[in-house]
Amino acid sequence: MNPGMYSIAVPVLKQDGRVAGSLLLLGAVDEADESMKLVPMLQEKAAKISTSLSDFEEPSREDA
Repeated sequence: MNPGMYSIAVPVLKQDGRVAGSLLLLGAVDEADESMKLVPMLQEKAAKISTSLSDFEEPSREDA
């Protein structure tokens, strides 16, 4: 992390709840308060990506 910078991350989850990745927002500290308003949107987009990932996941050995 660089001084004067902030980061916000939300997880993108696999169907089984494991983390597949994340969405990350970086910016200058003086913009952090305004950027916090974007967290609900980031969470919504991450949830949509998580749902879409289920179309590409192979069934686990336990499901087969």
